Amino acid sequence: MSEMQHNATPKKAPRWAKAFLASLAALGNVQAACEAAKIERSTAYRHREADEGFAEAWNAAMESAADLLEEEARRRAYDGVRRLKFDRGKVITIPRQQAQADRPSWRPYVGGPQERAYYSLADVLGYGGEAGGGKSDLALGLSGTRHWRSVIFRREFPRLGGLIDRSREIFNSGGVSAGKDSYNEGLHRWKLSDGRQLQFAAMQYEDDKFNYQGRPHDLYVFDEVTEFAETQVRFVIGWNRSTHIDTTTGKPQRCRVVMTFNPPMTADGEWVVAYFLPWLAWLHPETYQHPNPATPGELRWYATVDGVDTAIDEAQLGWFAQRDGRHWPVESGEPFQHEGDWVVPVRGFENAAGKLSMAKSRTFIPASLADNPILEATGYAATVDAMPEPYRH
Repeated sequence: MSEMQHNATPKKAPRWAKAFLASLAALGNVQAACEAAKIERSTAYRHREADEGFAEAWNAAMESAADLLEEEARRRAYDGVRRLKFDRGKVITIPRQQAQADRPSWRPYVGGPQERAYYSLADVLGYGGEAGGGKSDLALGLSGTRHWRSVIFRREFPRLGGLIDRSREIFNSGGVSAGKDSYNEGLHRWKLSDGRQLQFAAMQYEDDKFNYQGRPHDLYVFDEVTEFAETQVRFVIGWNRSTHIDTTTGKPQRCRVVMTFNPPMTADGEWVVAYFLPWLAWLHPETYQHPNPATPGELRWYATVDGVDTAIDEAQLGWFAQRDGRHWPVESGEPFQHEGDWVVPVRGFENAAGKLSMAKSRTFIPASLADNPILEATGYAATVDAMPEPYRH
């Protein structure tokens, strides 16, 4: 937040604002919120245009409503819907129609973009594009099945509520209070029975990034990354590393970064467009331009050259092993043992002086509500269509 925003005198909220925002957060319906606040729709929209703080509160309320609706859609998908049964005007039973009898362990939707993202080889993966595309499940699924130490960020902690609730459905579907998979309410951290850990965290302010300095994780997820400052993200992912040996493969733990997002609604998120511009230009040529667009899932390589994020032609790159301050070329990126220790090759190139510059792969995979069978089956599309235009994506 700028110094000018810090020092600005906030406008006094009208008397009806509290009732309006509470109803909006609960229902996601502007007309219903206006009726609860006993005002005309035009009054609400005029105040939104005139008061930046109220506009931000409006956006936050709509996000809360979307989280609640998505949570209810999942509940109906898994637990079914109660329907009244009558006999001559009297209720005789209330059976539960199951949408799914036995909840299986988490797995990505077969054949869709979520599965493609799950198995992507990219060091940095962008995923999303529309509401209901399965972004939350991808983050939780990777954390619980593929990674050892994971952290999922939102800019503000209250917005993690839907993710935390969904994690309980995945990791503790039976609601067992002393199960092998346990959640620490104070630390906001899951400890799973196989030793994996997942933490939920926030970076509301710029300097909050320093709270994660020197705390390596093999998976960083930035949920709604357009809410974060680029400086926050680039600082934190500098600690994306691990010394863990994966018990399923017997090899070093893979590390990666996942950024989920919908189109940015403020200028603060425009850096994400530039970050994934080749893929967005291929998907939306009417809006974005790039001299060399990339297809969804295609890997591109980037390195920091003279302090600038620079695309590097893959033909210029090789695989290198590093140890004790020296490096040497190797045939592939497959981890190997050298003098009793594991070595994980890196992708990079040497300059004229022989200095190694490392590159990271990047891709973007779009997803929509149609790619999420559970939510689509619950009629969530109608909910999305009822939202204001920016929230439909």
